[in-house]
Amino acid sequence: MFVTVSNRELEAGRYWKTECKLMEVNIQTGIFSEPVNKLDCAGVIINVRTRTYNRYILEWQSYENDKNNVMN
Repeated sequence: MFVTVSNRELEAGRYWKTECKLMEVNIQTGIFSEPVNKLDCAGVIINVRTRTYNRYILEWQSYENDKNNVMN
């Protein structure tokens, strides 16, 4: 099964990985809400759903690895 990744998702993963500091992970925000990760991005604190954060970071890392393997 192939999962498509948009440029927006790759850019978000790149930004969160390279420009933000992960402050807290898997924060429970309520009984009916998904947990979030708290990021500090240049002084702006944002909350990103943990599942979304993990997926976008993984996709960005995979993209970078594939790009580096092609260049070598």
